[in-house]
Amino acid sequence: MPTPTDTSPLSTGLRLLLIDDEPAILASFALAFGDQGWAVTTAETGEDGLAAHDADAFDLVITDKNLPGMSGVEVVRQIRQRDDSVTIIMLTGFGSTSSAVDTLNAGVDAYVEKPVRDVIRLTARADAIIKRRQKQRSRAKSKDAAPPDPFEVLVLTADQRNAKLISADLVGKVDSITVAKNLQEALALFETKPFGLVLVEEALANLCETIESLKAVATCPPVAVLGQHLGLDTIMQLVETGIAACIVLPVGSPPCAIRLANLVGELREENALATSQAV
Repeated sequence: MPTPTDTSPLSTGLRLLLIDDEPAILASFALAFGDQGWAVTTAETGEDGLAAHDADAFDLVITDKNLPGMSGVEVVRQIRQRDDSVTIIMLTGFGSTSSAVDTLNAGVDAYVEKPVRDVIRLTARADAIIKRRQKQRSRAKSKDAAPPDPFEVLVLTADQRNAKLISADLVGKVDSITVAKNLQEALALFETKPFGLVLVEEALANLCETIESLKAVATCPPVAVLGQHLGLDTIMQLVETGIAACIVLPVGSPPCAIRLANLVGELREENALATSQAV
């Protein structure tokens, strides 16, 4: 069962739930975060981690991806169903593109490869990630309360062929599709009408910087990135931009079309729920 770990005086007042099946990692992380003023609770399995989460409130969850029994990805999915406010960092000793995409789409806020050689540096990074997420949530709350209706999608790509392929996959699933060739066009379109989703194609220059610029705008809707050539380093950077999804599939392929349809369906369901709650 999860057990509270004794810590030093709580200078930050922040609470950490740490889930890992390696006792040495639990001990070293608990010591490092405790020395920085965190209250730390540890669990060795995903099941115990969920029980700890349900029993208390946490500011941060750090979970290993490869846990015995319930995987770290499933832990993240279940926590996200219960709590959209907590910050989540995923640890993994097996860095790969598919692993990073899985963790991003599950709802993590950062992706860290093991072994973590400088845990003190990670404590500082965790603090920065929490502050960044708080800013993102603050911007989201500053948007108009009513979700966009009709549901319109902005496709951001400089490739006309891919623009046509993406648009073809969206026909019949959204109310309208608008294409922007660069960041400036996209930002200008934000001022004309609300969008339900922005799809950014991977070949766009300065991809991560472009997404950061989009998400800095209060009216920016959820952002998803798609393309089959995204590398691990890029995906790890994308995780921390707070994008809604990453689709690493060939644009125009049937699997990509299915994933797009599912994403649009999920967002429309969220909008419908938000509308019903606002009435």
